[in-house]
Amino acid sequence: PMERPLWPEKRRALVKQRSAALSHGENMQSIVEVMKRLYEQKDPGGIVVVTGAGISTSAGVPAFRGAGQLFDQIKAKYPVIEQPQDVFTIEIFKSSKDAQMAFYEVARELLSCGAQPTIAHWFLRMLEEKGLLKRLYTQNIDMLEHKAGISDKRTIQAHGSFESSVCLRCEETKTCAEFTKKSSNGARGCAGANAEVS
Repeated sequence: PMERPLWPEKRRALVKQRSAALSHGENMQSIVEVMKRLYEQKDPGGIVVVTGAGISTSAGVPAFRGAGQLFDQIKAKYPVIEQPQDVFTIEIFKSSKDAQMAFYEVARELLSCGAQPTIAHWFLRMLEEKGLLKRLYTQNIDMLEHKAGISDKRTIQAHGSFESSVCLRCEETKTCAEFTKKSSNGARGCAGANAEVS
């Protein structure tokens, strides 16, 4: 007989419990096991890796969609934001000042945490240096793969990244550092704190 799927609450609880149980040592042990298996193979071929939030939350990047995480806080503060993707949808961003403030608040949280690559990021870089990494698909927008030195030609950023941003008014491109500094001062776009996107 087929097993009955876990209800979402129970599934979330199990994932949270497992995540809490993972220590740096267990992560290291998992990476060592993967390395052993790779070296045991005569020709492991090209490895394709898919990463998500778990690789970055251990670096201090705030989780976005989990219960009580960043999205829930934003949704409570800015009712115009109903779904996680609303924060990053340009039409919604242009629709109201609250939507713009929600985006800038999320950007500040994600960019100002000072996160550095984790052992998992360095492991991916090592795979690339050994010629084993064929492609890295990441859902993360935090650029930690880039900070670890993994080449852009091997990395596909499924949701884009905060590597740079473009002002909707003047179309000037800003680096991540420039954007973070400006948005942390409350400034948006090229006209400063009172700018509105039209």
